[in-house]
Amino acid sequence: MKRVLLLAAVLALLALPVGGISLAGYVRGVASDLSITSLVLLVSLAVAFAGGPRLQDRRETRTLAAFVLPGALFLYPMALGLTAFDPYALGYPGRVQGLVFGLAPVALLGSLRGSLLVPLSVGLALAAFRLQILDSRNLWDYLFDPWLVLYLAGFTIFARSSKSR
Repeated sequence: MKRVLLLAAVLALLALPVGGISLAGYVRGVASDLSITSLVLLVSLAVAFAGGPRLQDRRETRTLAAFVLPGALFLYPMALGLTAFDPYALGYPGRVQGLVFGLAPVALLGSLRGSLLVPLSVGLALAAFRLQILDSRNLWDYLFDPWLVLYLAGFTIFARSSKSR
């Protein structure tokens, strides 16, 4: 019960305005909306923290990182102009079919590796994209965001460094 109250207090703090903008609004202002994958991860962590079933563990997070980090390494440098090819453009309606078909093997491989988060994140991201739940009209923004990439990169670096000790 204490954990549920603590979680409710943290959520209330995130909604409090600071200078006319909520703390969550500042996060959104820096990097836009959180991706559906980030929201799935946050909800799974909140459920576990509140005493509910643990939906993810280190193996789940490693599997998620194994799919998200290469995607980010592919997308971000090229979208920022490293090459003439812009894979971000593939995420817009009308051009998104190839990306959608490419996600099916990702969800299947994640599932075969015993992951719940990977296929759940892909499925919910596709559904949310179809319903246009986020402000973005680009599928990439539903799949991952800079905050998720930073978290998973930090997790991966920490896991590898603690494993080598």
